[in-house]
Amino acid sequence: MSPPLPAGCVARVAIAAPILALNSIFTAFADNMPASHHLAALIAAPVFVAAWLIELSGVPWPRLALIAAVVVPNLWLTLIGHSETNYLFLALLVGWVAFTGTRTEALIALGLAWVTIVLGLLRTPRLL
Repeated sequence: MSPPLPAGCVARVAIAAPILALNSIFTAFADNMPASHHLAALIAAPVFVAAWLIELSGVPWPRLALIAAVVVPNLWLTLIGHSETNYLFLALLVGWVAFTGTRTEALIALGLAWVTIVLGLLRTPRLL
């Protein structure tokens, strides 16, 4: 069983998720990226926010669904070369799942986040 969440933790994450989504969208438009990144960010950001809103609302759903809803759009963005602020969702995911999930879920989240970031580094050598 997970320890109780600190007071205000859910509210802070509920505030952070939309801010991170807007940041990811603004980065796609402001950072000399191709038009395909604009559309991709506009599709991925609502997926991120919806997943977090479901998680934070207390709706019973598998934690693996949250992991997939954050990792899959990030992986898609990474594969098209959009490896910028959307990675902040991976950090938020890993921390959240490590605190609220099982050890297995935490390791899955960490492993998939790591793979996504490594693919981004391999895809965009300028980051190395």
